[in-house]
Amino acid sequence: MQCSINFNMDNAAFDAHPATEVERVLKAVAGKILDGTNAGVIMDSKGNSIGKFIIYQDTGKKGEKVKV
Repeated sequence: MQCSINFNMDNAAFDAHPATEVERVLKAVAGKILDGTNAGVIMDSKGNSIGKFIIYQDTGKKGEKVKV
């Protein structure tokens, strides 16, 4: 099983304190996973969609992944 978390930091929410915003984003994703969500959109503190996360199972076939 794998978890992929990808988000873009090229916006104003990351300008002043990028490390603090990254921490907030990762905590928000962790909270969603703890609540049972296995895929979703990642939002910054200004309400912009900045990426996605997904937990998936690699099937062993090249390029094939199944959402858990």
